[in-house]
Amino acid sequence: MAHWNNIIREPLLHFLFIGVVLFVVFDLFVPQKSANNSSKTHQKIVISKQLQQSLKLQFKNTWKRFPNELELSNLVNEYLREEVYYREALSLGLEQNDTVIRQRLRQKMEFMVQSSVNMIEANDEQLVAYLEKNKATYTQVKKIAFFQIFFKNENSEKQRSSIRRKLTSYTQVDEAITLNQSSVLPFINPLSSKQEIAQSYGEQFSDEIMSAPSGKWIGPIWSNFGEHFVFINHIKAAYLPELGQIRNQVLKNWRYQQAKELSERQFKSYLQEYEVTIEPLIENKANE
Repeated sequence: MAHWNNIIREPLLHFLFIGVVLFVVFDLFVPQKSANNSSKTHQKIVISKQLQQSLKLQFKNTWKRFPNELELSNLVNEYLREEVYYREALSLGLEQNDTVIRQRLRQKMEFMVQSSVNMIEANDEQLVAYLEKNKATYTQVKKIAFFQIFFKNENSEKQRSSIRRKLTSYTQVDEAITLNQSSVLPFINPLSSKQEIAQSYGEQFSDEIMSAPSGKWIGPIWSNFGEHFVFINHIKAAYLPELGQIRNQVLKNWRYQQAKELSERQFKSYLQEYEVTIEPLIENKANE
């Protein structure tokens, strides 16, 4: 009995048992190869010079150098292993009903369309028309630069009036920095958009300051922190850049749009070759 137990524990026996199980499973559930494909002698794998050169370039892109003789041999052997497993997997039908493979094949089909579009060079007339049609995407928003004086909410109206008189008496705007009651909020604020100002001071402050006149102290204006007097020293109006300034960006987006439209046309063309039936879904409300 002990001898029999030792035999059962042998790893080799376990390996053989697993092999038999796998053989039975594949025999029962995997479609058999056709007679035309059963002969291994008819299958050829050619490791061409072009393929080896491609493997060398892939290696160089990763390691910034070309592979030596041993490394190239390893690359070829890995490719050969992958190719053999790939062909055997297809012959066993392992690609069927695999969501990942389906999605990958769809991506490759769509990539083919994208690659063909990338070879198209649009002329300026086409890009200008695209730019005009999508000007909202490329328009640079209005920006303002300003000085601000922060004072605490509990200050009285008398104190506010005193601050206002001092501000108007200064001959230089930067003299007002001594009145700023915050060491955190900057006195000088560079050119900023409405959104950027709102991130720092709040929506109410941003809305009011964006429509305020420049060249004089205004306020008080409320923010998330308290009250401010503000001096707008520069306004940069919204504008649409010339094509020459953003040509690469416009060309990239134009090509993306072309690829999207071409992909949709290609899909509809493929779809015409199929008779599609969508079976009605019978809802069982009792199980809902």
